[in-house]
Amino acid sequence: CSLSSRNIVAFTTMTELDDSSGKTRGCHVYVADLNMPWHAHKVLSNKHNITALEWDLPGDKLVMADTAGNVQLWIFKDHILNDWILIGSAYFPGEHILGAAWFHNGKKTGLVTEKKDSIHYSEKFNHLLFAPSVRQFGGRAAEGVLVVSTTGMVGAIMITKDLQNPICYSTESLGNTRHRITAVDLCYGKNGHFLVAVSSGSICLPIRCFRVLVRKNDDKCTITSQALPSFFLQDGAPKDNSCTVVTHLKFVVREDADSLVIAANSESGGFVEVWELREKSQPVHKLFQPKTLEPFKTVVWQYQSQYRCQSPVTAIATTKLSIVTTLPPPSYVIIALADSSVHCLNRLDCLKEVAFSSLNTSWRPDEPSNKYFKNSVSIAHMDLSWLGCVLLACDTQGNMYLYKLLPDGTTGTSMSLSYACTLLEYCLVTGLDWLDILLCLRSSMIEALCERLDVSFNRQLQSTQQYHYILFLSIKTSLYRMLVTGQNKAADLSSLLMIHSVATAFKSLLRPSDLISHDKGPAESLAVVITDVITDVDKVLLHLDPKEFTVEPSTLQSLQQLIQWVADLALNLLARLPEQRMQVKTGGYELLKDHKALNTVRELLVIIRIWGLLRPSCLPVFLRSADNLDVLALLFCLLSKLVQPNGDTQQQVDDGLIGKSEIHRVHEDIMTTKLAIKHKDSLVLKENRLHEKNYTIQQSRLKRCEHLSLPWSTLSVFVVYWLVFCPLIWAICYKFAYWPSYWSFLFWAVAFLIWIVIMCGLIIFWRRFQVEQSFKINAISKYGSDKERRPLSVHQILSEDSKFLGTKKWNDFHESESKIVRENLRRDLPPLVIHKQISGENIEDTDGVVCVEENEKTHLSIAGDYAQKSPLQDYLKLVTVSPSEDEVKSPKTPMSPRDLFFIDLIHEAERAEKSLKTGTHFFPSETTENDSAETVKSITNGTDMENVEHRKDVKDTKNENVKDKEDNKLKSKRESNECCLLPNQIMIPQLHQGNSITAIVSPILFYQNLPLQLEYGVEPEQLVFTPEMNLVEGCMHSGQIVDTIRHLYLGRQPLLVKQCTRCGGKAQVQNMTRTAAIRAWDQRWTRACRCGGIWRIHKASQ
Repeated sequence: CSLSSRNIVAFTTMTELDDSSGKTRGCHVYVADLNMPWHAHKVLSNKHNITALEWDLPGDKLVMADTAGNVQLWIFKDHILNDWILIGSAYFPGEHILGAAWFHNGKKTGLVTEKKDSIHYSEKFNHLLFAPSVRQFGGRAAEGVLVVSTTGMVGAIMITKDLQNPICYSTESLGNTRHRITAVDLCYGKNGHFLVAVSSGSICLPIRCFRVLVRKNDDKCTITSQALPSFFLQDGAPKDNSCTVVTHLKFVVREDADSLVIAANSESGGFVEVWELREKSQPVHKLFQPKTLEPFKTVVWQYQSQYRCQSPVTAIATTKLSIVTTLPPPSYVIIALADSSVHCLNRLDCLKEVAFSSLNTSWRPDEPSNKYFKNSVSIAHMDLSWLGCVLLACDTQGNMYLYKLLPDGTTGTSMSLSYACTLLEYCLVTGLDWLDILLCLRSSMIEALCERLDVSFNRQLQSTQQYHYILFLSIKTSLYRMLVTGQNKAADLSSLLMIHSVATAFKSLLRPSDLISHDKGPAESLAVVITDVITDVDKVLLHLDPKEFTVEPSTLQSLQQLIQWVADLALNLLARLPEQRMQVKTGGYELLKDHKALNTVRELLVIIRIWGLLRPSCLPVFLRSADNLDVLALLFCLLSKLVQPNGDTQQQVDDGLIGKSEIHRVHEDIMTTKLAIKHKDSLVLKENRLHEKNYTIQQSRLKRCEHLSLPWSTLSVFVVYWLVFCPLIWAICYKFAYWPSYWSFLFWAVAFLIWIVIMCGLIIFWRRFQVEQSFKINAISKYGSDKERRPLSVHQILSEDSKFLGTKKWNDFHESESKIVRENLRRDLPPLVIHKQISGENIEDTDGVVCVEENEKTHLSIAGDYAQKSPLQDYLKLVTVSPSEDEVKSPKTPMSPRDLFFIDLIHEAERAEKSLKTGTHFFPSETTENDSAETVKSITNGTDMENVEHRKDVKDTKNENVKDKEDNKLKSKRESNECCLLPNQIMIPQLHQGNSITAIVSPILFYQNLPLQLEYGVEPEQLVFTPEMNLVEGCMHSGQIVDTIRHLYLGRQPLLVKQCTRCGGKAQVQNMTRTAAIRAWDQRWTRACRCGGIWRIHKASQ
């Protein structure tokens, strides 16, 4: 088995995994992602046994060599995990390949130990000098493989990028003569050479080392091999005539050629030795000594330590990558014995055992050990991840085991927060996969780790942040995705990543005109204009040059889905705004508080506005209640209210706007009650009158307490301090014999200063208390009580309303008022009544009767000044349609204002269709109502006329007092309150889907009893996780799978899609004819998902 730098495992089997009869005997190579190991995909089937299986450094290519001398190079097809293509193959007849290693690309980054606490990444991580194994023209690193066979042959296979001859290869002998080899290992030298260590198996023979250099000449490659010092093992020849055989050779670090681990087995057990390559001064006879005094130095192998074990060694694994630059680097040596035990040894501590595990011990304490006793099972091969956090082992029965390891150089029993942050930063700089780090984290440290990583990243230079921005968001998203409470933060970070990518793609299509300086392109000009305080999107266009934003219409049409996603995101953000203050304040990232991201959305809306003039069909599509509603202009206006230009990089949302939205949420609750009562044809809610009296009494008590609190508090403190506390302290201190005379004056001076401090604190506390009391008084005067009122049941309302609906006085008044109103109706408007809440137009009645429910207005007057200041006061007078008898039915479940609103639309549409068939015409009203000049025209379901006239007088008086304030704030209030009204104006589409995912790295992992028992081809039910998202009220749920890259609807159960192995996101596999812009967008996400995961083909039948 072999683990890649992207945490993909490749392993071999003797039969196919789904073969239970053994008919497919041979050698089969499979690959699987560690996050979903039950989805294993076959790469090839081979007749001969595979003896070498290695990944390249980027983790995209795989080399396979067998006992017959065949070497094959494979690569992902279109970066799909379960789709492979053959690059090329080489055949070495009669050669049994033992080992293989890819050419080094010359890229090596290390953590500088002395500067590990430095702020900047450029100081903490250094690009170390490391030459590529093979250089091409211009010094570019070549790709290829170096193999070694049992006869001492070394071969080089190099990829040429030529379609006719994709590879070229050459061979050479390691030594002057061929000799038999049973164990081999290869590592990289910093000068671009390979260091090869070989053994002939016998302990009586030395361990030979060679320096191999590969060079490219034209279209061919040449190999040069040079012998290095060899050594014998410390034990030497056995004295008891036992057969001791060298079985394994392994360099301690793949990029460090100074240390070598040798494992040998005998009949009684085995042992492991560590040897290091050192410079040693050799004495030289004085006749041959040079004139200089410098000693003659040679490189020799020196014995370091040994570890003996009772069973033979079956497998050995060492560190692949050294993160720190210290010499010798900290590393582990892990050995597996024939008794199914695994031992972890510390190389720097003389091979001291730091951990132990065995397959024969019980995995769980509540189950007997004999259930897992497998005496015949032994580990055949092991491999460490590139960061050294997990160990993968394969046994002889077709089982794979994954162990969590304590990383090198750490102390304790778990990974520390600082070391985890350093590892994630190392992944950020080098591009390595961080899945093995996530497997070693604790749930309690993830939020602190996110904050620490965020603080460290924000301290970097602007250029460094831009370079690593996408990968940083991917790492942070994967961390929050491991928490049950972090799913919304992960969704916000995914949206932020997509905003950045869409903005980059859109701005790359803009071309500056010839008259504009090339130093300042269209994107920069737009960013400057966006910083100004402009809430009208059309006014922004006046400051821009239209030539700079001109794009081909065909290109714009191909980007329609991305344009639609930007508009859907803006809708979701604004619809979530009223609920933000209601939620518990938690740490972490929130997109609504990121003013930089919101300004980017505003820039995209401006670009979309301009492109809509060029190609109207590319504009986003909305389901809205009014045809004349300009959604893009409304979104831009509301987003402009959320951010304050020229602010900090992490600016907070305008609290006043959120407060207004909260007030309007109370307004919306009142509207819910009104609409429900309208559908029951009732307005009698007598319980609220008793509440009004209680609110008046409570308000008077609060005012009385406000005036009396300060004097009484001051008097109480004065008495306690001056008459009790100070005399008591004075009496105690005066008894001391060494009390000087001047201390009395000092005592009372200090007491007076303390009294001043106490009074200042008391005044500050009283002022704060006074503010809170005034807030409560205003709240009671505006909204009543903080407690929710208990609505009357439907049966109570109907029984009380029956007394009023049967009176003759009411019927006569209703008929007279209806005749007056019918005379003012027009016949040129459409029949469908749409409740327009911000357009300023009147609300029409389909029956030709304008019925203003005054009793509803009476209950709204509980809100006091709030009802007068609301810009939706005309709407809250609620011109309704008198329902027929068949429509008066109780709803089965409580309905939201949005549900009742669309119920009205459906009823009015049905009436309009009936009127077209019967020839009946509707004459909607166009009369307007002014709060300060006009009075109520007709009253429906009122109680008595005197109370109505009294309330009208009170209302007129209040209108005169607040008229000046309303004129100044009416426009701003109307725009802010539209955040709450968006669900009633526009259908909010679902942006983030809470699709279930079955994977190891998820919040479910922290609640499982380890170890987990998994099976090939079967998704474990205990690992199914469905994230809980905070959905927007009234959001439209389609139930379809959405392409996470193109944002297309793929259907409920698409037959063939690409699925990410980390986040479970799905994307389209086959695309139609595409433009260059959308092709560039697809190529951005070809190699990996936006979360950094690997794509795999997913079929619905599976």
